[in-house]
Amino acid sequence: VRAAATTAARNQVTLIRSVQQKVAADLVSRVAAREVYRVQKAFNGIVVFVAPDKVAAIRTLPGVRDVHPIEMEFPTNSTSVPFLGTPNVWSNTLGLPQGYTGTGIKVGIIDTGIDYLHSNFGGNGQLATYQTESTATTNFATAGSFPTAKVAGGMDFAGDAYTGANAPVPDPNPMDCNGHGSHVAGTAAGYGVNSDGTTYTGPYDNNAPYGSLRIGPGTAPQASLYALRVFG
Repeated sequence: VRAAATTAARNQVTLIRSVQQKVAADLVSRVAAREVYRVQKAFNGIVVFVAPDKVAAIRTLPGVRDVHPIEMEFPTNSTSVPFLGTPNVWSNTLGLPQGYTGTGIKVGIIDTGIDYLHSNFGGNGQLATYQTESTATTNFATAGSFPTAKVAGGMDFAGDAYTGANAPVPDPNPMDCNGHGSHVAGTAAGYGVNSDGTTYTGPYDNNAPYGSLRIGPGTAPQASLYALRVFG
């Protein structure tokens, strides 16, 4: 029975591929679509890039049963943290000795620095605050308001002018020079940001309103962060 099923499945895939060849040719010649990939097993379909005004024409092509838009997916804390089941650790629905949200934990982020003024880390997130801090510290060359309650320590080991081909000029202010470090820090231990741009302060449990947050909380939202900047 298994051998017969295998043979039938292979024959069906061969048939689908044959039909797809004709449909794919029509997609290119008749609606100027650009093929991305094809699938034959779990689903019979051809994925293409095409102008929106061509969708109606695609539906009329021989062999086309329907057209489905593919929605772009982007990784965000609001989806990835619940997907990982992290709120079950916060709420302690797993039978642990207690819930864990990162309290008492220190996390070092070896990256481009951390924007400690961002509301994801307890700052007000205002451009004016950033500009004032930059001026007061001569473009973040001195400590200024760093460290903060959330970004409790760190160091810029590189300096703004560092390229990897010159000598680093360290300074005490690890303000993010690129954005990547802040993204990583937010995934690790960001508080989260409300829809109005203010810092989300909880609850950190299964009741966190992920859908309404501008930025979802990180995995350990009550941990302390340390910014170890190694890029110019």
